[in-house]
Amino acid sequence: MKNFIKGFVSATVIIIIAISLSFPSLMVIEYKSNYDVKTTAEKIAQSAISKGWVVSGTKQLDASIKKNGGEVVAETILVELCQAHHASAILKMDTWRKLSVMMPCTISVYKNDKGATIVGAMNASILGKLMGGKVGKIFGTDVANDQKQIIMNALK
Repeated sequence: MKNFIKGFVSATVIIIIAISLSFPSLMVIEYKSNYDVKTTAEKIAQSAISKGWVVSGTKQLDASIKKNGGEVVAETILVELCQAHHASAILKMDTWRKLSVMMPCTISVYKNDKGATIVGAMNASILGKLMGGKVGKIFGTDVANDQKQIIMNALK
């Protein structure tokens, strides 16, 4: 029995460590763009609009950091997107209104240390699976599918 408990505890610890190490890479999806940062951000905005999403804003994050006394960071643009039907379906439910902290959906475009332009987005599919129910379907299916199409169309 002692060996069973030791084995169970050891396996549990290994699983927790594995999940902890892989969690960040599971929650964010990255795509490489053949365009520069500004062009990629513009193409994402255009693709989102053509898919029925609203571009609620774009932010030059690196410039804001520098302006406010932070260290110089790589060029980074945030493209803030909202799809009114998805947002209202979530926000009309009092128990899920707290998810407004994740709205609008933000897609980031940045230069990595190797000079490549990268598009980063929340993994809505995984998020949906974690939430379950109606909200899980909205994030995990509707938002995830739209998000992928928006990004893939922009990277063509």
